[in-house]
Amino acid sequence: MSRAAKPNPDVPFEEAIGKLEEVLSEMEEADLPLEKLVAHFEEGTRLIQLCQAKLGEAELKISQLEKSSDGAAVKRAGASPGSEA
Repeated sequence: MSRAAKPNPDVPFEEAIGKLEEVLSEMEEADLPLEKLVAHFEEGTRLIQLCQAKLGEAELKISQLEKSSDGAAVKRAGASPGSEA
C-alpha cells in the first residue's frame, strides 16, 4: 500500500473496514521498516476517519428516519430518559 494512497470517500464502509484490517494485519505480522510502518499507520488513520464519517452519516439517516410524521423523536429501546439517541 503506497504512502500516497488516500481512501476514496465513495468506498463502501465494508470495503474500508476490510482494507483497515489488511493494514493492521500487515503491521502486526510483517517485519516492516519504520518508514513503512509509519505509512501504514497514516493509511490506517485515514481509513478509521473514513469509517467514522460513514457511521456518523448512517446514524444521522437512522435518526431522521426514526422521527414520527409530526416531528417528535421516536424513542428507541434502551435509550436513557431525556436523551434522543
